[in-house]
Amino acid sequence: MNNKLKPFFILIALSISFITQAQTYYVDYTNGNDSNGGTSVGSAFKTIAKAKQVVATVNDGMTSDIKVYLRGGTHFVSNLLEFKSQDSGKNGFRVIYRNYPDEMPIISGGTLVTDWTNEGGDIWSSSVPNGFTFRQLYVGGNKRTRARTPNQGNYYESIGWSNRSETVNDSEIANWNNLDEVEVVEMKTFLQMRYRIGSYSVSDNTATIVPQEPDRNNMFGWNNPPSGRTSYFYENAFEFIDQDGEWYLNTDENKVYYRKTDSENMSRAQVIAPNLETIFKFSTNANSITLFGLQISHTTWLKPSSEGNMPSQGGLYKYYDDGGNAVFTYVPGAITLVTCNNIQIERCKIQHVGGNGINMFGNTRRNVILGNLFYQIADAGIVVGAQHPAGYGWNLNENTNKDELIANNYFYKMGTDYTGSGVMGTSPVRMNIIHNEFEDMKVFAVNSGFGAQQVPGNPYTSPTISYNVFEKVGYAASDVSAIHTVDNGKGGLIQGNYFSNLDRTIYPVGGTPGGTTDNLYGAGTYLDNQSFNYMISNNSYDNVPNNAVLTWGTINGTGTNSPNYLVNNYITDSYAKQIVIDNAGIETSYQDIKTLAGNFGSIGKNLKPNDRYSWWVVDHRFNEDDAAIARYNVTDPKPAPLGMEIIQTAGEVYAQNGFLHLVDNSSNALVSATREFKDLENTLLFAFKAKASQTNSSGAYMLRENEDIKVQFAFAANGQLRCWNGNTAVDLGAYLPNTEYLIEIQANPQTDTYHVDVDGVRKASHMAFTSNAGVINQVHMTIGNSATGTQKVNWFYVEENYTN
Repeated sequence: MNNKLKPFFILIALSISFITQAQTYYVDYTNGNDSNGGTSVGSAFKTIAKAKQVVATVNDGMTSDIKVYLRGGTHFVSNLLEFKSQDSGKNGFRVIYRNYPDEMPIISGGTLVTDWTNEGGDIWSSSVPNGFTFRQLYVGGNKRTRARTPNQGNYYESIGWSNRSETVNDSEIANWNNLDEVEVVEMKTFLQMRYRIGSYSVSDNTATIVPQEPDRNNMFGWNNPPSGRTSYFYENAFEFIDQDGEWYLNTDENKVYYRKTDSENMSRAQVIAPNLETIFKFSTNANSITLFGLQISHTTWLKPSSEGNMPSQGGLYKYYDDGGNAVFTYVPGAITLVTCNNIQIERCKIQHVGGNGINMFGNTRRNVILGNLFYQIADAGIVVGAQHPAGYGWNLNENTNKDELIANNYFYKMGTDYTGSGVMGTSPVRMNIIHNEFEDMKVFAVNSGFGAQQVPGNPYTSPTISYNVFEKVGYAASDVSAIHTVDNGKGGLIQGNYFSNLDRTIYPVGGTPGGTTDNLYGAGTYLDNQSFNYMISNNSYDNVPNNAVLTWGTINGTGTNSPNYLVNNYITDSYAKQIVIDNAGIETSYQDIKTLAGNFGSIGKNLKPNDRYSWWVVDHRFNEDDAAIARYNVTDPKPAPLGMEIIQTAGEVYAQNGFLHLVDNSSNALVSATREFKDLENTLLFAFKAKASQTNSSGAYMLRENEDIKVQFAFAANGQLRCWNGNTAVDLGAYLPNTEYLIEIQANPQTDTYHVDVDGVRKASHMAFTSNAGVINQVHMTIGNSATGTQKVNWFYVEENYTN
């Protein structure tokens, strides 16, 4: 296969000189003023809110992108910045909020904490406004530790649970001041839960802790309550301050206490407490907006301070509403996307946030999360999918998320305060997680699917999790893995990933900290309950001591559970493994973001947002060994390989010996396989490698919009390769039976034309579509209604924004 067909991103980051253009605005929080015109560095606005207001008055007549440059330094935001349709790019152009070249603007949802007083020794205090509550504190750009015992890296071990209460050793608890604000933090398998202490009693060297309400009901009101022995610690008491960098907020006194480090001077240190839950929200059909080169920091999430936290997965939590219904919902995100499309977040630092990094829910489409650094996120980096109201219900008309792209991001230290996850996708359609790196997180890196059961109408379809790197993931939990799925993948692809050092090293759940581990599962790739119709191919695993792959469905065949397909994994050959390593992870254009975790360098530099990224939408590779993957026929239907819809009036469809076979064995059968993907409205490449077993039976390969044919190519029954110019057949030359041909169709829905290359040679140019295109969203392959025969497809894929 030639280089232009490599099945991963071709990403270009271009350095540009700073050029002042029409409709360019500037924001300078330190020196600006919202009464200024905002059109020059010297007349900058002070706030992003003012720039947003002005943009909404000029964007209807856009003839180029509108750029809003944010100067370096901290921009404190006291109210939610919500972008709607009226704030969007128009006429095919974008509104871009970005860093001033080579500067690092920090968009903070926090509040400065000043006027520190020495309380003796290294303990300092500062008064805060009445009722101001927060759960994180940042000093000099560093996250500090909410006071806990035992200290970080150490844990107590509980004795067990009974009567909705926890039993511990009596030496581990005391009647601390403000006991009702002390939280017990526990790790139960793959969940970190926390509750506030209501009361405790001591008997026979043990103490029984009764949780407060509603914390107690949130933990015990569902089908997976805490049980057995758990590792735990206490958090949030003045008495726990015994190490540098620990802090405690006394809400009775409205005073925060902090034990400084040796290098800190509290008269000069910048101390920030988070205030807002969300800084940026894109809603109400917002579109064509870019955030580039920004740091988004200092958000909060306060529910655990009043209800505890019973997570259902990383980035999600469960509570009971006033009617007693279980509600599964999101931890707030610093950035929230809802009912919007074509939002691009690129080269941003989502760092030091108190909930999730980014949430996407409620009819989002084709948003791009590209080349960002996610660092020290309290819970999950990104959550994508429908909100679950009561139980596992779905509202498909209002809550579907389609064709989101998450690429070239660095997820480092997720779940600093809660369960955490790199990416959590509950019910997305064709979510693409490609060329990312996940490092140092205690549970799952990628969690795809929700509910561990088949839910009628669940839209979850065809996730792609490919060319990622997973390093030191799942080290503090059990029943955990780097990639975890539940539910029917409907063509899910897990391909070309590299897994390294997934050993559990911190503490076992239900065992002695630092001692004997439990017996629950751990894996590199874990296809959990109801997970089937996934292809797992060409992955490599190093130091994954439990299981490289665990799967709920059967492997490469049929059985009680529907199959998953496992091809060419467990790579041990050093050369082949190096190929996987070289192709996995963050691509060259974005490698520099890894150096900026916790540092103050400019992530946007003097670069240009990537508006010509190219990526593959579909990549189907069939088994390359001699074992049959599966066989599909009219009398014995099975789920289609890699999520394709199979239609047969007779004949067979099966994957074997490296090919998908479409077989017409009755001369009048109609056998077809269709692969749906996201709506493509720009240039694309449809490439496939196929052969025909005969020259007197027609096999057609089409690009369609739903069932409306746009482009046709065929191994025609007259022995010719054929395409169509509108509705007129054009023969391109004879083909040989049982001979593979590489076909490349370059289509442009904007001009309704396409080109055809056969084995790298242009055979047809500027052919007209069979019908005018709105979009293209299907590949359709068919054989039949002529002589008997077989079409064999070795591979096919579709690449978006293709240029030759």
